[in-house]
Amino acid sequence: MSACEQGPCADVSASDTDLPAVSGTVGRYLVAIYEAGRAEDPPVGTGTVADRLGIEPGSVTEMFCRLGEDDLVKYEKGAGVELTGHGRAAAETLVHRRCLVENFFETILSTKLPAETAYAIAVRVPADGFDRLGRIATSHAAFRCRLDD
Repeated sequence: MSACEQGPCADVSASDTDLPAVSGTVGRYLVAIYEAGRAEDPPVGTGTVADRLGIEPGSVTEMFCRLGEDDLVKYEKGAGVELTGHGRAAAETLVHRRCLVENFFETILSTKLPAETAYAIAVRVPADGFDRLGRIATSHAAFRCRLDD
C-alpha cells in the first residue's frame, strides 16, 4: 500500500513542495520515523526504523544521534526517537513530494512505482517542477493526496 493510500499527504501548494535542506539519506530516516510514528505511538524504536530501512540497528542509532544534533529528532537511547517540529516539517514535505510522484505516475501514466523509486524522483525534482506536476495530477479525479491529520 502506498503512502498516498494511507493518507499522509497534503494538498498541493508551492511551499509544501520546496525541498527541505536535508540530504536524501537524512530524508529517508525522517520519512521512516514519520511513517512509523503514524503506525505506532511515538517514540519510535531503533529496530522499527532499522527494519523499515533494511539496515543495521547500530547504523540507525548513529544517525539518530546526528539527527538529534541537527535538531531534527529527540532521541533517548533505549526509549526511541521522535521528530521535532523541524524534522516533522521536513518529513511531511518529503512524503508529500513522494505522494505527488506516485499519483502522477499512477493517474497520468498508469504505472505504479515502488515507494523508493518515487522518493528518489521526488528528491530530485525542483519545486517549480512539482508545481506543474501537482497541477496536472490534481486535475484528475483519481488524485488522492490528502492530509489525514
